[in-house]
Amino acid sequence: MIDEKTLDSILFLSRFSVDGAERKEFASQVDSVLDYFKILERFSPGPAGVSAEGAREVSSLRKDVKEAGLSTPEVKSFATNFLDGYFAVPRILGDEEDA
Repeated sequence: MIDEKTLDSILFLSRFSVDGAERKEFASQVDSVLDYFKILERFSPGPAGVSAEGAREVSSLRKDVKEAGLSTPEVKSFATNFLDGYFAVPRILGDEEDA
């Protein structure tokens, strides 16, 4: 069972405020989560750890090859407002009123 000091710290850090029966229920839920982590510890990979990326052979990665992008005439062909190498794009986020 989780002690009161630890429970108070968790409640403070999570900005929860619970009293009475809710506090006991919350403590029980925290205990359940901690018990689950104890189960997971049995399957721990040990001191070497596990990378989130996973192991890959360097040969399986694609080559970093520089490829040509769009040319200025190509961009001008589909851009309605083009000036000095810059062009306008439609607004994606927000409302027109925010502009």
